[in-house]
Order: sequence, then structure tokens, then C-alpha cells
Amino acid sequence: MNSVIGVRERMLERMSRDTHRVWQWIKAHQGGFEQEILGPPVLTCNVTDPKYADVVESQLGKNDKLALIAQNKNDYRKLLDVCFGSGPESLKLRDVTIRENSNVPIPPLPMAPEEARGLGFDGFTIDFIDGPAPVISMLCQECRIHTTVCSSNMFQA
Repeated sequence: MNSVIGVRERMLERMSRDTHRVWQWIKAHQGGFEQEILGPPVLTCNVTDPKYADVVESQLGKNDKLALIAQNKNDYRKLLDVCFGSGPESLKLRDVTIRENSNVPIPPLPMAPEEARGLGFDGFTIDFIDGPAPVISMLCQECRIHTTVCSSNMFQA
């Protein structure tokens, strides 16, 4: 398990040193927040079936994969100040994406999964991603993964 986490954290560091730096800070200071700050999807989410990995990856932008999620406005503001503020405790970072998700529920699918399969799709992107509900909710808000249909043969020639 630790090796998987280590691989993902090294990937995070390669994608964004600033995000990796603040994530290390968050892990050491999580108790200073009202609610848990959730790590970015690149750390917290899994594609449930490897044959959909390319399809899912193609639907998420870099900032969406790297976004840290604060679960309330106070924690969001505090994290903004830690990353970008001018005070002595600020990390003075640049390449960090922070999203607030104040318990926004995961929206419903636009049609039944059976209906999507009847149209030749395997399901919606959300069907192939596993992760904490607030992170999945953020991906629905930002990337519309609950409305985007996909098929394992979308990238086959």
C-alpha cells in the first residue's frame, strides 16, 4: 500500500512541485482545519477498470487532477492564505489549484446506465472512477464526469 502511495506522491511532485509541497504541509497540519482537506484526484481517486484509464484521463484537465479540496469556506480561505498569502506562514506558491466543495451532492446521471448502454456506451465517466465523495462531486462540477458517456473503444483505431 505504501508503495502505491509513494508512486502517486512522486507523480504529484513531477506534475506540480508546489502542489506536492502544500500537500506535505497539509498532512502535517491537518488538525488546524475544521474539516479534512482532501488530496487531489491524482492521489485520492482510482480508475476502477484499467481499460477505461485513457478515456477517464482524457476527460480531466491538469488542474482538475491536481486540485486540493477544502470542504468549507473557512478552510478554503485558510488554505488560500497558506498557499498564496503574504504573511510569515505563507508558502508563497504559484502552481496550486484549490477548490471548495461544501458538501455539494453528486448530481444524478442524465439517463439510466441501461439507456446509455443501449446507445452503445459502456457508461458515464463517473462509473469508472472511485474516490471520496467530495472529490467525485468536485469532478462532476468541474469536468461533468456524471454527464460524459464513455466507451472502452473510444481511443481504438
